[in-house]
Amino acid sequence: RDQELGQATAALRALRGERERLQGKVGAGRDGAGRRRGGTGSHRRGGTGAAPVLSPVCGTCGRLWPGWRSRGRLAVTPPGPVTPPGPVTAPGPPSAGPGREQEEQLQHLQGVLARLQEANRELAAALGECKGEAERLSMELGRRESRCSGLRLALRCSERCREAYAALLDLVRAKVAPEGTAAEPSPGHAPGPDPATPEPGPGPATPEPAEPDSREDPADSPGAHSSREMEEGALRELIRRLRAEQAAVEGSLLDAPEPSEPPRERDPRGRAERALREARALLPGWRRPEKEELLQELAVLKEALAELRTRLQLAQKEKRALELLLAGHGPRQAALRLLLQHRQRERRWDRDRERDRERDRERERDGASGSSGSSSDSSSGSSSGSSEQDARMGRGAAMAPQNPPDPERTREELLRIRAR
Repeated sequence: RDQELGQATAALRALRGERERLQGKVGAGRDGAGRRRGGTGSHRRGGTGAAPVLSPVCGTCGRLWPGWRSRGRLAVTPPGPVTPPGPVTAPGPPSAGPGREQEEQLQHLQGVLARLQEANRELAAALGECKGEAERLSMELGRRESRCSGLRLALRCSERCREAYAALLDLVRAKVAPEGTAAEPSPGHAPGPDPATPEPGPGPATPEPAEPDSREDPADSPGAHSSREMEEGALRELIRRLRAEQAAVEGSLLDAPEPSEPPRERDPRGRAERALREARALLPGWRRPEKEELLQELAVLKEALAELRTRLQLAQKEKRALELLLAGHGPRQAALRLLLQHRQRERRWDRDRERDRERDRERERDGASGSSGSSSDSSSGSSSGSSEQDARMGRGAAMAPQNPPDPERTREELLRIRAR
């Protein structure tokens, strides 16, 4: 059964591989048919009947076509007989011959595609039957394993019951043995008496008369008899439990259903092989890839995967560097904003100082012009000038900043932000 299960599993894997390959072939055929549809007009205009080149990528699953290998190792042939290109002729008026050939080839490819789809459906059905057969074999294997474990348990119960019967036989022989003689030990692992007769009767041999002895046999003491009876009762109880357990195991084995024989008329493996032969007949240019080719492709894929991993690591490092740069832009922007505010304050202070200086100069000029006038005018002008000067001083005090910032404190803040 294990061999059959292994063979069914191997056949299932082979069927899956063949199904994937056939799916790739079907996708390549669809791609070629689509290209033929698109290239019919161009071939009509050009006047050539060459067959289009098939794409190495499957149109349905996006994977590489199994028949496509590296350049120069394996030539790819389209699925189905393709009409060879005719001889090259001199350019002349376009004719309808190449268009009809393309249409015929397209119809032929469509027929091949339909047959491949039918073969794919048959392979899928055979794969389902193989799966069902594998599940049936696994269930039967589980039933046989459970039956084997039950038989082992019954055998273990029988061995323990036999040992208990042997010990009980020794006790009975010691009990019925004549006084003054040693009881013969039972042979190792000897079969016990019949379960229906738990205590065998005494043998025909009569005990010989023993010589009178004044000393009392320790085996005939009341304590020895009581311990022997207790041991005998324990053995009988053990035998009863073992027989009950053995009967339960045998009943479960009898109640278990017998493994059903597989149906002879169903042969999923033969059906799958027939479907594979029919599908391969539709693809004359296809062959099974060799092991060396598969190993070479695997090595190329591993190298490409390693290169992609290296690129991914470099991209991750670049991303971390950009994240660090972006994180540093925030404090730098705050520092530049504070520096700009500080420059604006200094510029405002410089403007206020320039205005104060201009006002002082104007006041000096007004004072010099007012001293050359008359005394009455000077008194009135002095009073008015003093009032004007007081008003100007009040306006200058109002325009001056109330609490100018400390330059040292601002410089310390800038240094802290720059260090951060």
